[in-house]
Amino acid sequence: MDPTRRRPAPALLLGLALLPAACGTGGDAAAPGPTPSPSLSVSPSPVPQPVPVPPAQPTAQPTGEPADGDPPSDDAGEPDDPAERPFPADRAPDFDGSEGNGLSVVDVRTGSHDGYDRVVFELGGDGTVGWTVQYTDDPRRQGSGEPVEVEGSATLAVTLGGVGYPFDTGVEEYSGPGRLTPGGPVLREVALGGVFEGYYDAFLGVAEDRPFRAFRMSDPQRLVVDVAHTG
Repeated sequence: MDPTRRRPAPALLLGLALLPAACGTGGDAAAPGPTPSPSLSVSPSPVPQPVPVPPAQPTAQPTGEPADGDPPSDDAGEPDDPAERPFPADRAPDFDGSEGNGLSVVDVRTGSHDGYDRVVFELGGDGTVGWTVQYTDDPRRQGSGEPVEVEGSATLAVTLGGVGYPFDTGVEEYSGPGRLTPGGPVLREVALGGVFEGYYDAFLGVAEDRPFRAFRMSDPQRLVVDVAHTG
C-alpha cells in the first residue's frame, strides 16, 4: 500500500452515505405531504312553504225568521186569530197583576178552535183583571180548602184578581151552571168557584198537560185561557 494515499475520514463516509436520502435522489419516493382534510358538505336550509288558507265562507244573511228553538214573537194587539200569529204557550205558571177590586164575572164561555181550546171569563165593573194560571196536582177551593174533582188527567187552576162581591161592584155576577163541558179535543171540563177576598177561582180539566197561554182582552174586559191541542 501506498502510504501517501490516505483513507477517507469516517465522518466523511457517513455524510456521503446519508446524502441520497437527504436530497431525495435514488429510487426512494418523495416524502408524502400533509393529508388534505375532506371538505364538509352543507345541505341548504329548506325554504318554508306557505300554509294554504281556505277560501273565506260567505257570511250568512239574516232571513227575518227565528232560529230553531226560539220562541215565536208576541205580536201586539188582541190574539184572536191563530192564523195571524203563532201560539206562544208553555207549561210554566202565568201571572199578571190586577188593579182595584170592582170587577164581577158576568159570563163564562168555552169554545174549540184550530189548534187550541178556549175558556173566556167576561167581566163587568171597574178595575183591571189579573190572573194566576198554573197546573196543580191538588185542586182546592179558596177559603174552604175543599178538594175539587174535575174531569181529565191534568188540572189548570185559574185565579182571577181584582174581583169583588156583587154588593160592592154593583154588577150582577154570573149565575149559570157551575160546571161546563166544552167537548173539545183537550179541554174536558170547567169547574167554577166563587169570590173570596178579591179573587175568583176556577179549574180546567185537561186531557193531558198541554201548553197554555192567558191574556187580557177589552171592550168588554175578558180573561182568555187557551190550551193547545198538541205540544
